[in-house]
Amino acid sequence: MLVACLSAAVTAAPAPGPLPAAVVVAQATAPSLGERLWRFYGRNETALWAASGLALGVAVYAAAMVAQTGRRRRAEQQLEKILNTLERRVAERTATLTAQMAERDRAEAALRESEARYYAMFAENAAVMLLVDPDGGAIVDANAAACRFYGLPRERLIEGTLADIAAMDAEQVAEALRAARDGAAGAAHQRHRLASGAVRDVEVYANPIRVDGRSLLFSIVHDVTERRRVERALRRSEEGLASAQRVAHLGNWVWDIETGMSWWSDEMYRIFGQRRGDVDPSSLTVLRHVHPDDRGAIESMVTECLAERAPVEAEFRIVRQDGEVRTVHGRAEVTVDAARKPIRMTGVIQDITERKQTEERLARREREFHQLVDAVPVLLAYHDAEERYRLVNRHFEDWFGISQDAIVGRTVAEVVGADAYAVLRPNIARVLAGESFVWQGPVTFERAGTRHVREAYAPRRGSDGRVVGYFQLTEDVTAFKRVEEALRRSEAELRAVFEATDDAVTLLDTEGVIKLINEPAARILGRAPDEVEGRLLYDFLPPDAARERRLEVESVLVSGDGLRVDHPWGERWFETGIHPVHEGETTLGVAIYARDITDRKQAEDRIRHLATHDDLTDLPNRNLGRDRLAGALARARRDSTMAALLFIDLDGFKPVNDTLGHDAGDTVLKEVARRLSGSVRETDTVARFGGDEFIVILTHVTDDSAAGRIAEAILERLPRPIALADQEVAVGCSIGIAVYPADGDTPEQMIDQADAAMYLVKRAGKHHYRFASSAGAGESSDGIGSSSTMAVSKFR
Repeated sequence: MLVACLSAAVTAAPAPGPLPAAVVVAQATAPSLGERLWRFYGRNETALWAASGLALGVAVYAAAMVAQTGRRRRAEQQLEKILNTLERRVAERTATLTAQMAERDRAEAALRESEARYYAMFAENAAVMLLVDPDGGAIVDANAAACRFYGLPRERLIEGTLADIAAMDAEQVAEALRAARDGAAGAAHQRHRLASGAVRDVEVYANPIRVDGRSLLFSIVHDVTERRRVERALRRSEEGLASAQRVAHLGNWVWDIETGMSWWSDEMYRIFGQRRGDVDPSSLTVLRHVHPDDRGAIESMVTECLAERAPVEAEFRIVRQDGEVRTVHGRAEVTVDAARKPIRMTGVIQDITERKQTEERLARREREFHQLVDAVPVLLAYHDAEERYRLVNRHFEDWFGISQDAIVGRTVAEVVGADAYAVLRPNIARVLAGESFVWQGPVTFERAGTRHVREAYAPRRGSDGRVVGYFQLTEDVTAFKRVEEALRRSEAELRAVFEATDDAVTLLDTEGVIKLINEPAARILGRAPDEVEGRLLYDFLPPDAARERRLEVESVLVSGDGLRVDHPWGERWFETGIHPVHEGETTLGVAIYARDITDRKQAEDRIRHLATHDDLTDLPNRNLGRDRLAGALARARRDSTMAALLFIDLDGFKPVNDTLGHDAGDTVLKEVARRLSGSVRETDTVARFGGDEFIVILTHVTDDSAAGRIAEAILERLPRPIALADQEVAVGCSIGIAVYPADGDTPEQMIDQADAAMYLVKRAGKHHYRFASSAGAGESSDGIGSSSTMAVSKFR
């Protein structure tokens, strides 16, 4: 019955106007009901009229109840409950309608603001932007940046088509429009022509949009001319490096011990007779190619390198895929982490087969040369002033076939014969006149035949200074002349080998005199080869370097073992090897080779740096950050002190990155890194943990408040405006703090705790900090001031 009455009352409810009769009836039958309706009427006329019909039904129901039961009081109580429920529901509905109207007003305002932002983003954006009709390529609109870039007024641009500014043929333009219309992802590489006639390389990002019911292409044009030029230069540089490795038969490799992954340069594949993709570039592949007789030594060398953490090198043989045996020189060194655990091994392998063959040929020719020199007969004699032999050596017997005794006392003419004496007589006259000299020429001896001789003459004077005789050293150089010719050819070949290599090579005698030097070695000394040969090496070196080289050479001469060291020379680095040169058991000197390893040193330094640092901000990366956190915890554990970890996530960075582009995002990240580094002590560490996440490792922390002060300093400093190309942006951050030992004992626990605390800050409204521990869970900072908060909120 109650439901029927209420329905009838609602249906019969009149439009707003004078106080309905239902109110009067309600007051008469249920005074409390009347009072509530009056209160509604005073606050909300609309709500009163919505309820008046319901009240009338209630009144009718109440009268019926009184009439039927006579228990008026009970009816009033029930009516009171029903009225309370109705009052609450009417209030809730009224609030809902009010909120919906406010939400609609806000949506309309946001739409107007979005349209204004879009117009500002298009018309005032520093990026070149065009609206293009995908069907014909007509330019519908262009922003001011496009007018500046193409050097044309807007009216001229929108009168033309994409074909008018594209330095491409019609088919290429049509294909670009089709790809953009079909929603092809990524940038299109094009060439555009400016009003000046210059052609620029551009990247065009085009996406279809709807404008006033029309399908257009929203295109952003980036000038990448300079970047493409740099990329081409980089490719040429890489090709040059690969060419240099190919010429030098020098390959390099990297083995990531932690992941087991390996990488080879192109020359490594050529050295092993393989093609990239046909073989796994791993250490096992290298060992499989090592000659069986050398494999054990190489395995021991690798084991030693990993155990001692020291560079190793060796020469060994490899068996190529086609069965050819080659000789290579390998060098490897290991990279370790903070705990001295090996994480990476790098090295080079150079094919030295031809060099070894050349060295063996040179060694063989040197042995032959010394054998020839030892076999050269030398005649030694002393004559008096009457040209009579007073002393001869045994080689005269071999030459002339007569005994020494038979020669002594006889004249030169009698021993050598008339023809030979006629040739030698002028030399005898010169020496008896007191001149010392060396003469060389062919002589036809009576008993020995025609010989090519080299003779040294030296006068002997008496006490009064007069010449009383002379010494004569006669060397049969007939065979030596032939050897000399061969030696000249050998030296030419040796010189060619020296000059063909990029390595600097120098041969010294035991005193340090330069016997032979090639052009690269002389160039290091700043001289020509003929200016330094025959002079002391140490005369061309600075005093400190001269002392070091002299000690190294003397050490090699004494020990008989080779020496390898790396030396700086100016701004360059050289790998220097010093090896003794032996003839039998006699040490003749040393051979020094020096190889410019500057590029390798720089590459190794860069690789080591990149392995532990973020490429964009140059901060320690995630791995190095974890290592330093582990070290900080270990020190705190050892010293019974505290350490803290701040986990920082940027607020408002994604809109900057998405709206202004990755270049702007990179600029913001680098500035954030700079500000974070400036907010901590020198003993603390700031690391980029990934994306827009950073961590700060605090050491020597005395209490929680020290970490809180650092967090407050970051929250105050970070939101300051960051200047980009033509505008300023600001980002904030949310910080979670974990303190050792309360929040964890390992890096993983500390990171998890700090991350969880940061997440709570994010949920609570961002740009605050919070401690992970329950003791500090209630402590937080109010963050930045109101002006900074507004600057941050625009990107949330």
